[in-house]
Amino acid sequence: MTAATAAVRRRSLQPAAVSGAAAAVSAILAAVLLPLGLAPVYVATSTSAIVALAIAAAVIDARSRRLPNALVAPIGALALVQAVALSLERGHPSTLGAAVIAAVVLGILYAAMAFAGWIGVGDVKFIFVLGLFIGTFVGSAAIAIAPLAILLASAHRGLAALLGRETTQRLPHGPTILIAAAVVASFIPLGLV
Repeated sequence: MTAATAAVRRRSLQPAAVSGAAAAVSAILAAVLLPLGLAPVYVATSTSAIVALAIAAAVIDARSRRLPNALVAPIGALALVQAVALSLERGHPSTLGAAVIAAVVLGILYAAMAFAGWIGVGDVKFIFVLGLFIGTFVGSAAIAIAPLAILLASAHRGLAALLGRETTQRLPHGPTILIAAAVVASFIPLGLV
């Protein structure tokens, strides 16, 4: 590790500290807003934070082919607190259960792909936390994120090949995971899940 890299790491935010702070703020908001019947305000607030972090992570991945733990870990913390809070508020443990199952299935599928060398470990963590987040609202239908993300990544690679661009390097998969998650989430207001 170079001296410059070491200096950047010392100054960078630690994922555990950021995640803990994000989870604490989200839990406080849930504890205050949910008993007052303000679940939509809580959901909008926590969802906005998750979406902002996910967009930032996807943009960084598109530019550097890295999904930073300092962004992915807080998404996971916020998604978990949101899943637990909404499960308790709704009185349905199945909300949390379905979200966790979706996240685990997505994580296992992507871990297998990472083990094969097709994607990076950051992609595994990213789809896991987004699966937990989207699964809170759509249940096991969040598993649809994987085939859609793979389809989008394949289309991206195919388009790059058609345009004559070099495709021997791994393409960033974070943006396609985020787009796939957004598509699956868009089913919610349509009543398709």
